[in-house]
Amino acid sequence: MRFNTTQWLNGFAVAGAAAMIIAAGAMAPGSAPSGVDPITTASVASAAAASGDRFMALDHRTNISCSFKLHRADGYDVHRVEPGASCARLGDRFARARAWQESTRGTVTITDHRGTPLMRLAPGDGFAWEVVEPDNVRVSLAAY
Repeated sequence: MRFNTTQWLNGFAVAGAAAMIIAAGAMAPGSAPSGVDPITTASVASAAAASGDRFMALDHRTNISCSFKLHRADGYDVHRVEPGASCARLGDRFARARAWQESTRGTVTITDHRGTPLMRLAPGDGFAWEVVEPDNVRVSLAAY
């Protein structure tokens, strides 16, 4: 018996659906290694970055860096940022940074003295944060 093209395609579709069902069963909740989000790939725990109080900001395009302090206030989600003198070399956004506001989603918004958002950060690897907004800023912040 010879199969026509439609029968072959139907067979591949059924085999693919069966493979996805088997793979979904293998990834049952609780089967992922500890600390890994089974829903989102490449998830990174932000606890280490969230505890830093001194950061080095590095522009990956120009290789210019600056350091700044984060003055944390216990019990608050908004903290004072003190940019170093060299932060103006990274641009106006870094020189004007005055507040670090943590969200419940694990992201951070850096604002100026009026509360105007300058940039948004997302947790990176280990002790790092990555600037995700605006998307033309290629800067990472590493705690030290």
